[in-house]
Amino acid sequence: MASGSNIPTGSALAERLYRPGLTHEAERQAYMLGFADSEDDACIVLLEEFTKKRGDQIQLRFSPTDDTRDGYEVGDTIQGTEGDVEVLFDTLYINWLGEAFKNDDPMSQQRVSWDIKKACFIKAQTWWSRRYEQMILNQLAGFTPAMGAAGTNYKRCGMNAIQAVDAAHIYRPNSIANDQSLTASERMSLDWINELTLRAQSKAYLDWPIAPGPDGYYHLIIHGISWRDLRQSTSPGDFQDLQRARLEGGQSYDASAFAKSYVGVYNMTKIHVSDYVPKGVNSTDATLDVDTVRRCVFMGARAGHLAFGQGYNNDGHLDWTERVFEFKKWGVLADSILGFKRTTYGEDGGTKYTYGCMVLPVYAA
Repeated sequence: MASGSNIPTGSALAERLYRPGLTHEAERQAYMLGFADSEDDACIVLLEEFTKKRGDQIQLRFSPTDDTRDGYEVGDTIQGTEGDVEVLFDTLYINWLGEAFKNDDPMSQQRVSWDIKKACFIKAQTWWSRRYEQMILNQLAGFTPAMGAAGTNYKRCGMNAIQAVDAAHIYRPNSIANDQSLTASERMSLDWINELTLRAQSKAYLDWPIAPGPDGYYHLIIHGISWRDLRQSTSPGDFQDLQRARLEGGQSYDASAFAKSYVGVYNMTKIHVSDYVPKGVNSTDATLDVDTVRRCVFMGARAGHLAFGQGYNNDGHLDWTERVFEFKKWGVLADSILGFKRTTYGEDGGTKYTYGCMVLPVYAA
């Protein structure tokens, strides 16, 4: 039995020692996983059902309140006029996903001064951290090109098909009709955040207004190009104008958003930057992207749901398996059983509408 420092390569104990570290490092590097929590009002709701029982899908339910009903007063007839309980559905699937690395040459380690096995460990955690970012942002942004030309590849989509975002939950500045028509006049601006927060909170725009996240704020994820454009905007009342006023009022430059690597907070919205905010989507062919556009994501409570399968719970969301073959060749697999999906509710078999987030396509060449 292996113990102490005497742990051979193929030992099951060795796999368990690597596993918590792999999971921790991959998730620590994945910025979007910082929004995941088991609380009901989390931006990304973490579901644990699959870690305790078998199955490959979870049915999510939502019952909207009918605000058109007046209620009753003395003298009104109640029996026979009661309201119906409408129940809408969404389905989240989980599936297996993994990535593997190998060392085919027994002399490779002899020829280099760095640890090849450790390099594979780092590559695996980096691959998974990037995949977390991609699958979450592709889903939330409705980036259908991620499914490939056939529309059946879900490996970058949280193992679930990406549904196009309905018209009520996508806001294009200046009433532009589609992503490919956006121009330099629609670069990132604080004006668009004002519009998003208005739409998120008003039934004039959404049947189901969006509640803020558990910290009391909305969250807007923008691409680095949009962050550059926002910093450079000189329009009155926009980012540069407000920051200059703060500097003139006595704020130190080092404490300003000009010096920091993040935008900060504006109009009840925390603004974040991610390199994995996807490109635009062509309106005539949903398998094609629009290279000059980025689909920023505006999130509130329950924007998406994330689930892991049995045996992949808590600090073991990822597994690490080593194999030695042909005596001296070595390979490793880092895998998980998981699923992520943007929350979309509707009648069973009917049209599904986005819940908890909106999409802001902006010009970002």
